[in-house]
Amino acid sequence: MKFRKNLSIMLLFCALHVCSACSQSVLPVPDYPLELDSVQEALARTNFPFTVTELPKSRFPTDNPYQKAYELRLEDETLAASLSCIGGEDGGSRYLSIGFPGSFFSSSEEIPYEADVWKDALAWAAMLYGGFHSTTDVYDAFAETFETQTVTSEDDERIHGKWEGCVNDIHCTISYIQKKSSQETVLRSVAFKSDYRE
Repeated sequence: MKFRKNLSIMLLFCALHVCSACSQSVLPVPDYPLELDSVQEALARTNFPFTVTELPKSRFPTDNPYQKAYELRLEDETLAASLSCIGGEDGGSRYLSIGFPGSFFSSSEEIPYEADVWKDALAWAAMLYGGFHSTTDVYDAFAETFETQTVTSEDDERIHGKWEGCVNDIHCTISYIQKKSSQETVLRSVAFKSDYRE
């Protein structure tokens, strides 16, 4: 009887351990530097109406064989995002930077990160980088520590904000600008790096 009870406890422990291991699964990490197909595949999982173009090496400031860059444009050719990635040299070091030069990723919410377009942008970036537990990991950490981990500066027209945090051993940086003349706050960039030295 005691043996059966102990066996039941052991089986329950094993089942919980397996469930815990399943819950710790991470987003797949695409090959780096990112190929055009990987960028398009992640984009297809969003509602962003962008067309992706890979930039020629001649547009790069340095001749790095492990770097690739892409432009993402709207139907009217407006540049909505620019993406740069480095990785593959040692199999573990990766860097991803996405800049948002226009106003596509703007928020008029009182709390700017509550805008759906910001949530979608951070989820898309998480998919492109991989290694997070879910597509919402970065957003969740950003929203939870926005007040305590955001550093701001300002000029006559704008407030510039920069948030930094570590999510699943990945260093994350998010920047934005807020216009003083309106409620509009624009997401400016998202960057991830792990085991990478500039």
